[in-house]
Amino acid sequence: MDSETAGKRKWHDRRLSALMVRAIAALAAIAVCAAPQAAAARQKRARKPVSTISGSVTGAPKVKVTVVGAGMSTRTNSSGFFSLSGKRLSGSHTLRFKNGKKSFTTTVNVPPGSRVSLQNVALHDDGSADPDEEDVEVKGILSAVDCNAAPNTLTITPGDGGAALTMSFDAAVAHIIDEASDTAIADCATLAGFVNAPAKAEGMRNGSGGIDATEVEVNPGEDEHDGEVSFHGVVQSANCPASIAVQRSDGTVVTVNIADSTKIELEDSDKQSSAACSDIPVGANVKVEGAAQPDGSVNAAKIEVRENEFESEGTINSTNCAATPPSLDFTPEHEGGSVTVTIGDTTVIKVGDNHSAACGDLAPGDAEIRGVTQPDGTVAASRIEQEGSEGGGGDD
Repeated sequence: MDSETAGKRKWHDRRLSALMVRAIAALAAIAVCAAPQAAAARQKRARKPVSTISGSVTGAPKVKVTVVGAGMSTRTNSSGFFSLSGKRLSGSHTLRFKNGKKSFTTTVNVPPGSRVSLQNVALHDDGSADPDEEDVEVKGILSAVDCNAAPNTLTITPGDGGAALTMSFDAAVAHIIDEASDTAIADCATLAGFVNAPAKAEGMRNGSGGIDATEVEVNPGEDEHDGEVSFHGVVQSANCPASIAVQRSDGTVVTVNIADSTKIELEDSDKQSSAACSDIPVGANVKVEGAAQPDGSVNAAKIEVRENEFESEGTINSTNCAATPPSLDFTPEHEGGSVTVTIGDTTVIKVGDNHSAACGDLAPGDAEIRGVTQPDGTVAASRIEQEGSEGGGGDD
């Protein structure tokens, strides 16, 4: 090889080396820039909150429950309970219930990071699935309270990355408590003083699509168990210390198993206190949280005994929808005297197929009322249900 050719070869080698160095540097720069973006994407995926859909199907064990499009399904146990959890459950979904060869559907809207419970789902001949109640539970930070809104509202921002959730509430109806001091919070202004505190709220979907808060805990303790089911009922019998039998609103009686780790609380209008199985009276209204078992029983993580909670079938004698607040005269079944029942901004009224009824749609006759007994003996109604009638209205 002559000297000229050798010189050209060296020049090309140096040029190629320089290009390779530049290419490697460029790739390194791209990698450095992309790393934070990739890390952010991984972090975003990791922060996607877990949501839960649970509930019960009336008189229908072993029903297949499928979240259409999410690739998730389960079956109800012998008492009709089901539960599904995952990161793909947030948003609006079609929920399909397959009982034998028949399918029934309903739509459920699950806020990110929340727990939605469909209580006593009825399967109808037209293929629809109709829950008696849709409860929503969220845990995070109490980020806002608006006492000027009618009704008052509270906002909770989930601690696991979900979107903030706003609920309406009536302090006379909702159970609002500061768990750190075991004291009741009786009004909106007091609750507003806990803004930025940890909180947990449970509410019921109303006919307008909003959520009315039924329970609010500020400074809640850490849950020892992640309960798969949650329901309300009336204690029918007790086999202490092992279990109690609770009748749900659809008539199903569920055995609730009690262990040493089960948290039992007695709640009244002023405070809550720890209790034992023997402190739970027959006939008491309770809320049960726990895990459904294959035999249809529930292993209780928490039992709340509502000493001032009112729930009764009976007769509406008259209504006074022009009063402030609107009210009605109601005689509970198996009791001699009548009580005054007040209707607030968050009271859910169901008359026949109308889930968004008003006081004027109620008529004298049979009804079922749930609410909270007030110190003056009246009942602040959270829910009023009545079969449809030809007439309507009351005394106004």
